[in-house]
Amino acid sequence: MQEFQRKYPSSIEAMSVTKRYRINVSTSVKGQHTYDCTVDVEGMSMEEVLAQSDRLVALLDARYPAPAP
Repeated sequence: MQEFQRKYPSSIEAMSVTKRYRINVSTSVKGQHTYDCTVDVEGMSMEEVLAQSDRLVALLDARYPAPAP
């Protein structure tokens, strides 16, 4: 591995992926939960970033379902 790093130092850096999820959950006076979320990802394609965001939204929708009308 060290030999590979010496020959291709930027390749190792390019494989590094950094993810950060920020979620703010609020509760209204009526007890309704709302959320804002952000997905920050470095080292992945836009399609992969959007897939991460979609998974996060699906998890939050399941955890904090919209109230029935």
